[in-house]
Amino acid sequence: MPYIRKLPATRHLLKLARNIGFPVTAGYAAKLSQELQMPQDLTDFLLTFPKDEIFQSRVDFMTRCEELEILIQQEVANPQESLKSSQD
Repeated sequence: MPYIRKLPATRHLLKLARNIGFPVTAGYAAKLSQELQMPQDLTDFLLTFPKDEIFQSRVDFMTRCEELEILIQQEVANPQESLKSSQD
């Protein structure tokens, strides 16, 4: 099923990354996002990662968020490809 929510702004990802001690799990990053009253779209986006997935550093966090955003954008742009891939 495609991700249909708004993607978070890069500036919000960066702000959160500056306030996290790494390494950190995706679940804790999402929790911290809520505690810091970051936009809901950021928390929702972080909840798409498995809760126990670990981000080793700020660079790792930002890179993996960017990669996920690209995958989501590709899925939205080419829904037939995503459907076909999931059936293989």
